[in-house]
Amino acid sequence: MLYLYNFFSIASNKNYIVFRLVNDLILFISVLFLYLTVFKSTGDKVKAFLSSLLFILITSYVWFVSEFSEIYCLAILSIIYYLFNTYEHTNKLLLSIGFLFGVSTLINQGTVIFLIPYLIVLFNEYKNNNLIKNTFYFSSGFLFPHLIFITIYLLNGMFDVYFSQYYYMPLAYIEANESSLYELKVVMRRFFKYDLYLYISIFSILVFSFQAFYKQIILKKFMILNDLAYLNLLAALAFYFIAGHNYYHHLFYVIFFFSTMIVNIDLASQKNLIIVLLFCSLISVGFKTFQDSTDNLMNLNEVYENYPLRQLSQDIDNNFKNDQYDILAMDYVLILYYLDKPNFSYIVHPSNHYEEFIVSELLRLERIETNEFNHVSKMIEDEPEVIICSGKMIIKGVPQNIDFYNCAIDDYKKNYKKIETKNLKENQNLDYYSDPFKEINVYIKQNN
Repeated sequence: MLYLYNFFSIASNKNYIVFRLVNDLILFISVLFLYLTVFKSTGDKVKAFLSSLLFILITSYVWFVSEFSEIYCLAILSIIYYLFNTYEHTNKLLLSIGFLFGVSTLINQGTVIFLIPYLIVLFNEYKNNNLIKNTFYFSSGFLFPHLIFITIYLLNGMFDVYFSQYYYMPLAYIEANESSLYELKVVMRRFFKYDLYLYISIFSILVFSFQAFYKQIILKKFMILNDLAYLNLLAALAFYFIAGHNYYHHLFYVIFFFSTMIVNIDLASQKNLIIVLLFCSLISVGFKTFQDSTDNLMNLNEVYENYPLRQLSQDIDNNFKNDQYDILAMDYVLILYYLDKPNFSYIVHPSNHYEEFIVSELLRLERIETNEFNHVSKMIEDEPEVIICSGKMIIKGVPQNIDFYNCAIDDYKKNYKKIETKNLKENQNLDYYSDPFKEINVYIKQNN
């Protein structure tokens, strides 16, 4: 994922707003292959268009408009889904699909669960003919990209990190087990508030799909082990629940494969109802988003210049005569991107500092160090030139103190000066969801 991030960042000339737009284009790859797959399986351009429109309307909500790993993986999975449904399952195709799966699981390990539907279908297809041979081609394609990265890590003496982050940490991550059906009700309620037409469309497609599913069972024509669409949808739901954190971007795969369920609508009356609902939703969502979207797109430079964290990054840089300074960013790590600097911390993602299974594992691997207090305190004692931190924030709806390392740096480090950030904190463009408890604390080391 980080290789892809770097590639698209360089292609965007390290302009963050262009980088965001590039990620929208990556998401559009999924839309394109969703359309092509539905059209290929039904021969119905209207159903194909409705499936793509449904996916776009759902992902137009703010929860789904960022550069998550799911966007990159979904683009790959949508290509796999199209290829598997469109072309004969030759050795060459199985090798290619295996390779794409390998790349996807390098981006996000959790997508390995989507191997299951394809393996089930392939087993049923080849169990009496060339099963071992076809499994060999599929497995070879899958292992090839992994072997490349295993080699890279081995050559750099980092295989312990590879194994830990690919095996131990994901297993520890899913132990939270916080996902619940209640959270899916929260999602539906949010869409009810976001757009009533879209909500009714989702509910109607659920009902129509269930009717078609029930009818196939009654007629004894339904064989789930041969139905890739249903198997993928089940895998997508499993991904959300196994991840165990109720993060809404984990629903990207559910949204994609749910959108394919429009193929189950056979009655003209049902199809016409979905057409009316989705077009009403398109108009409704368009009215809500069109003005802001066009204003942003027509004034890209102004928008970019007014990003609060970009302004703060310039303020930080103005405190130094050259770029030879280190930054310990415990929060607001986008500042590192604007300044094109690495984090002084080996752990980059802010919340990972509070995950004991991550910290303890990296300590065991000797990738981070600690003092008698904790690993963050050790980095502060090393005195990087800039320290960025927050002392309190809302977590799961409750304001909590998070500075187990004491974020008030200038209280005990008299050679640090806190710079003024109140004007940025009050900037409405800082965060989409305002957190009145969260601060922007920036400390600059003073020369002796």
